[in-house]
Amino acid sequence: MIKRFLYLSFLFLSACASQEGINTAQEDVKKNLIVASKATTKPSQSVQIKPATIETDLWQYISNRQTLSAPSQKKLFWHIDWFKKNPDYLTRVTKRAKPYLYLVTKEVEKAGLPIEIALLPIVESAYYPFSYSHGTASGLWQFIPSTGRLYGLKEDWWYDGRRDVLASTKAAVKYLKNLNKLFKGDYLLAIAAYNSGPGRVQRAIRKNKRLGKKADFWHLDLPAETRGYVPRLLAVAELIKHPKRYGQTVTPVDNKPQLKVVTLDSQFDLATIAQWADITLDDVYTLNPGLKRWATPSNPPYNILLPADKAKIFEENLNSHPKNARVRWLRHKVASGESLSYLA
Repeated sequence: MIKRFLYLSFLFLSACASQEGINTAQEDVKKNLIVASKATTKPSQSVQIKPATIETDLWQYISNRQTLSAPSQKKLFWHIDWFKKNPDYLTRVTKRAKPYLYLVTKEVEKAGLPIEIALLPIVESAYYPFSYSHGTASGLWQFIPSTGRLYGLKEDWWYDGRRDVLASTKAAVKYLKNLNKLFKGDYLLAIAAYNSGPGRVQRAIRKNKRLGKKADFWHLDLPAETRGYVPRLLAVAELIKHPKRYGQTVTPVDNKPQLKVVTLDSQFDLATIAQWADITLDDVYTLNPGLKRWATPSNPPYNILLPADKAKIFEENLNSHPKNARVRWLRHKVASGESLSYLA
């Protein structure tokens, strides 16, 4: 979780920076590779075709694109051992992550970040968007209120942007991009700063340089939580990549969109959304954990997440019903002199 306020100068830089994302998303399907025949092969002989590799499992897709690593697997042993002693943990996390993982992965790729960042919510919140820490951090990415506001996550009576899966993911990747720029492309330092704050990491770097020591993550004097934070992420990546090696069962997740964003241009009763999308009210809250009340925020537009296979029926109902059918209640602030009988 993010424990420290940013320096004012970095706050200003982060708030004002508008960096163009570098699209590094790789194709889901690799092209067929034609194996060239030997020089002695006659023209009439057929060539062998290597079948296309289709990554239908999103975990496999992530595993094939990992780039971060530790200097030694010994750095990860303690964390890997914890998962080996808790073999059901990743299964439970996968169940929670399943609706959101594809969306998060694509946002990470669009931002040009290492794909391992899509696994960071496992470390932060166990992919539970309603997670709330004793330090007031909340959501998949465990934003504290001040950093959330800095990165555009609104919070009011109706809504908490820190718990909004799409909004908080966009904010998190922007924050991590800024941290990576601050630490000159060292992603492990950027990830450490995400946990403990950039100021603390910068102070540790300056201290090591004064003492003539190495200033990479593995040699810095950081809080115990942060010293374990980065290795835990790398351990999760290792387990996802080689589950059988460590006695883990990683339930496959379809490598395709699970959710669709529908933009609402007016306030909506959540029960109406559930009815029009043919889903339960619990589904609406689960997919849209930023919602705090029984309706969407009163200041539209608002982006709501719906199951990909239910968005079409919702949009059909949206177009066929009058606008006044969207909200079934009226909020009124009682004025001086008004009574319940008068309001009734």
